[in-house]
Amino acid sequence: REDYDTAQNRKEKVELFRTETYKQLQALNLLDIVMVSII
Repeated sequence: REDYDTAQNRKEKVELFRTETYKQLQALNLLDIVMVSII
């Protein structure tokens, strides 16, 4: 049971990390698009 909980917890952390990373990448892409538009 403890192993299952640990695995679930790790999975949730990975999902959260992936979501945050994805958001940051999206933000950077938007920034690049804005910069290119300005120039």
